[in-house]
Amino acid sequence: MSKRCLLKATSDAAEPRVGIALLIVFWINTAHLYGIFYRQGNHTKQGQVALVDFDGGAFGQSLIQAAASLNQTYGYPTYTVIDSTSTSPDAVQHSVRQGKYWAAIYALEGATQRFNSTIQSGDLYDAGRTFVYITLEARYYTFYVSNFYQTTLAVTGAAGAILQESFVSPILSMLSVSDLASQSVRDAIMDSSSAVQVDIASDYFQFDNKAFLNTVGTVFCMLPQFFFLMALNGIAGGLGLYATKNGWHHVRWRFLIGAIWPLIMSLSLAGWVFAFRGTGRVEASTFFAFWAVTWIFEMINFDGELQSFDHNGGNDSCQCLISQQPLSQSPSCQCSSSRGLSSP
Repeated sequence: MSKRCLLKATSDAAEPRVGIALLIVFWINTAHLYGIFYRQGNHTKQGQVALVDFDGGAFGQSLIQAAASLNQTYGYPTYTVIDSTSTSPDAVQHSVRQGKYWAAIYALEGATQRFNSTIQSGDLYDAGRTFVYITLEARYYTFYVSNFYQTTLAVTGAAGAILQESFVSPILSMLSVSDLASQSVRDAIMDSSSAVQVDIASDYFQFDNKAFLNTVGTVFCMLPQFFFLMALNGIAGGLGLYATKNGWHHVRWRFLIGAIWPLIMSLSLAGWVFAFRGTGRVEASTFFAFWAVTWIFEMINFDGELQSFDHNGGNDSCQCLISQQPLSQSPSCQCSSSRGLSSP
């Protein structure tokens, strides 16, 4: 039996084991994918949300109390209280942008004082100058919305309820009819607090299709490479290019195709994202930056997929005719390739 036929027979014997190995890998990856969502609320507490009381009065206390009641419960993160004397609103926003905290909530300075001033003198009252929450929705958007955005809204809502019950209601019971004649006073009593969102990514991440960027969009970078290389290897193998061309020829074409095809697909993906972005604002620099990053990622995937196909190149084929022959005789084999026939 020739060496070529022996290798072919060994390859045929290994095919069932390869199939089983691929099945095991598929099972492991699928179990991991579904497993990371299993009881996800238990893992949310590992994320930290900053909490600051710049008010120092009833509004700040209600916020701290609301966060304490929900801290590390199922589906809620860990709320870390920061001393207001050691930070500022800009510093808190910077810490969220840098990824130290997933979000931040703080009571604005003078919130309680402004409420009391309205009750006493009838000044205009703005409920939006009480609580502020800072978010960064560009960070794993689908995970972020359910585990940090919604929980942040829940905390600010709970803070408003606590404020109404422990602070506003007692004041209301002491007001006279003449006091309630003021529209400003009635507005303050009825709508004492409101949380205002500051989304750090609002300038460049208000796309209608933003849920796809870190999810389906990533898969779109991989699938075209896989199917393109499958077709390319089938055509090249059928034409005998792997057997008839030298190594330098393969290197040149590999580099050329590995740059042009990812370039086309990255441009297509960038076009899809920005064409269907909706009302999101976009600048030319943002588009080209997204295209460049996607191009590099596509090239990495192209090279990785190509490595997996490199071991299957060529158009060689062997037919080993194993019949009931005496043990002293070797199986007869005929091996054909693009370079001609080789005898046993």
